[in-house]
Amino acid sequence: MYLEEYRKWLDSTMLSENEKEELRSIANDEKKKLKIDFYTNLSFGTAGMRGIRGIGKNRMNKYNIRKSYSRFSKLYYRSNWRNWKEKKVLLLPMIQD
Repeated sequence: MYLEEYRKWLDSTMLSENEKEELRSIANDEKKKLKIDFYTNLSFGTAGMRGIRGIGKNRMNKYNIRKSYSRFSKLYYRSNWRNWKEKKVLLLPMIQD
């Protein structure tokens, strides 16, 4: 199952060639790391998203941040439509390096 996810990421048009090359090198050198990087989604807990930076669906990267921020903002938007409309609320992600 994690190999299917790996192939999806490798075939994605959103990844740069450098990121795809990083994925290929992981697959060639570190099979165990590949499984860890792709076996599950990065979780969103009470303190937000936390994880090791890197390429993969179980790693902290710009793709997972965009996905979670998009889902969160849609949920918030649907549940608080009046606040959005009246107060013009804007959500911004907090990212710390």
